[in-house]
Amino acid sequence: MDMSEGTDFDAAMERRFQDYLKDLKDLGAVVGSLEIRHRRSCRQDIDDAIGLLDHTP
Repeated sequence: MDMSEGTDFDAAMERRFQDYLKDLKDLGAVVGSLEIRHRRSCRQDIDDAIGLLDHTP
């Protein structure tokens, strides 16, 4: 392996690592979005239940 092959390999590994970090960041954004939606859904369920209790004789 000459120097250029080592440099090419290092550059390829760096690109793969940067792609991995980007994918990880994207995954974190998706998980965060799902968590927010879940919390909103839970709050809506609680509000609906309270609404039902308010209308119970």
